[in-house]
Amino acid sequence: MKSALKNAASRLLEALSSNKFLTVIYVWFLIQTIYIVINVKVGIPPDENWHLGLIQLYTRDGLDPAIQDQTGFFYLGEVTRGVGYYYHYLLSIVTRPLDAMFSYETVVSILRMINVFMGLGTLIIVSNLTTMLKFSKLVRNIVVFCLANTAMFVFLSGSVNYDNLLILVSVFSVYSLMKLIDRFSINNLLIFLAAVLFGLQVKFAYAPLALFLVLVLFFELAKNYKVYLKEVSRTIKKAERSSIAFATLVVVLLVTFAFSYGRNIVEYQTVAPKCTKVHSLDNCLQSEVFARNQKFKAEPLSGPLMTKEVFSYRWFETMQERLFGVFAHKSYKPSVRVVQAINVVMLLGLVCFVRLYKHRDNKHLYILLLALFYTAILLMTNWGTYSRSGRFGVALQGRYILPVLPLIYMVLVGYIFKMFNSRIVYKLLISLIICALFFLSSAPAFISNTDEGWFKSSSITK
Repeated sequence: MKSALKNAASRLLEALSSNKFLTVIYVWFLIQTIYIVINVKVGIPPDENWHLGLIQLYTRDGLDPAIQDQTGFFYLGEVTRGVGYYYHYLLSIVTRPLDAMFSYETVVSILRMINVFMGLGTLIIVSNLTTMLKFSKLVRNIVVFCLANTAMFVFLSGSVNYDNLLILVSVFSVYSLMKLIDRFSINNLLIFLAAVLFGLQVKFAYAPLALFLVLVLFFELAKNYKVYLKEVSRTIKKAERSSIAFATLVVVLLVTFAFSYGRNIVEYQTVAPKCTKVHSLDNCLQSEVFARNQKFKAEPLSGPLMTKEVFSYRWFETMQERLFGVFAHKSYKPSVRVVQAINVVMLLGLVCFVRLYKHRDNKHLYILLLALFYTAILLMTNWGTYSRSGRFGVALQGRYILPVLPLIYMVLVGYIFKMFNSRIVYKLLISLIICALFFLSSAPAFISNTDEGWFKSSSITK
């Protein structure tokens, strides 16, 4: 009886570990996101109208990525000195010919589809990164399944939002660094540098991740600098075409980086100047966010602030609600029991990591420390906003953790399966539990928590 049970469990685990199951996950992700693309009203996803407005401004402004005139678009806030412009600028190039051929809604759907492929690209890179870190195919598939069924990631991937490109470039940066550590070459180094420079010009929130990755790079280079210098010298002498192409890309990105960051530092002594430093107060007040912040500054605090400990607990709780549920211009919270069960799984993964981690697994440690560092920066940023405004929840978004969430899944799920590596039935049971929890928090939760207010009038709703 036990033998038959083990054989059945082995066959099921083999299926869950297969490339076919990975393909099924990709297809399932596409089904979910394309449904959102087709059916969800424009403007329901988080900040979608803001992103569409900025893309429209770039489309009107010409091919120069530096915005010359913001007249008519002051409702966007200050964007002429924004350092994160690549997402909107690149999509504006796509939009130019589409505007003349299609209706506004069709153009938005096309832009949403581009974001769907960014989300799919993230899943593919996460899959490859998991393999590179020498986790099993089962871990690879479970990690990709978790991300492909994280409600906010799915909803965001079906909408127009620069966080999709930020998440993609974040996981690619980590992948390129791990590849560089595995095998140093000038090409791998140039690809990594290009990814970091590009990420810094997608969204400034990438900066903490860039800092950590560059520090890891310096640490790794310092350990074997003589070998690396020989490789650089060899590549320069050979002048390989691919290296020249990658070097040219890095130079271009470095120039645009120096322009976007440098001009702000020179003119305003800061990377992100305040709106009133660039525009008149009247123009700035056309932005709802600016007007809200001005109101917060004018109003006295309503009562004593929470302690940091209480804030941290509520922050963690709220982040989960806005990650495993959907938090946008319409929102719903996830099932408390499902979230609690996911917490138990993640806590088990952390315990397994502490017990099983070995010093030779440096890359696993880098991955986890990066995720913790980024999370700590996010927590401190939200605490600063709260301590100034006295209002909990302002700029507290579950999607902001998405650049490192796949890394958290990877390490914690990976070490759970290391703990139960020889116990086939337990591995199967854990796999099914994790898949069930994440599946229940995605499509079924979305269907049961949304109404006709979410959907276009022509869509078929419940």
